[in-house]
Amino acid sequence: MKRALPRGIIRRTAGCFLVGSLLGVLTGSAFATTGIDPAALVIKAELTSVLGQPVTKVVPVPEQTDDDTGGRLVYCTFHGGQSAVIVSVVSFSSAKEAQARMSKQQAMERLEGDNAQVIEEKGLGDRAYWATTDQGAEYILIKGARVLGIGLGGKLAQTPASYREALRALAVGAVAKL
Repeated sequence: MKRALPRGIIRRTAGCFLVGSLLGVLTGSAFATTGIDPAALVIKAELTSVLGQPVTKVVPVPEQTDDDTGGRLVYCTFHGGQSAVIVSVVSFSSAKEAQARMSKQQAMERLEGDNAQVIEEKGLGDRAYWATTDQGAEYILIKGARVLGIGLGGKLAQTPASYREALRALAVGAVAKL
């Protein structure tokens, strides 16, 4: 079954994303605490640039167990008009476990929407993917025992793929803070 970015996030927050997460791959995980505030990983001015308008609402969600992976999930949704950016972090017990939960094929299986594409991208964290559908876009990166997701969706002014450089800039800044 295809799911939204990380499982249930979109249904719990904006209700507007259809880009999937790479996180719902296997079941079971030793608990690891994120110890991360996803809101602190991005700069509001950069979010305003991506959203094309100021952030009007910030919705942090406390740490919880990710339903799909058993990892520890924390995320924050930044709303601007009818679009939003979600920053999520899932922590695992080891880098090996985080790596085991991601592949290009697993990413593709999790996408929802038409014209889904996943591209592996070098130079971001230990491994990174750029994923798009007709409805949204997302960077997903592994760094050590953590998986970072930065997704964009909703009513966008441009095609989701056109946000690649802007979301990459957010991802570069955020992964450096992990």
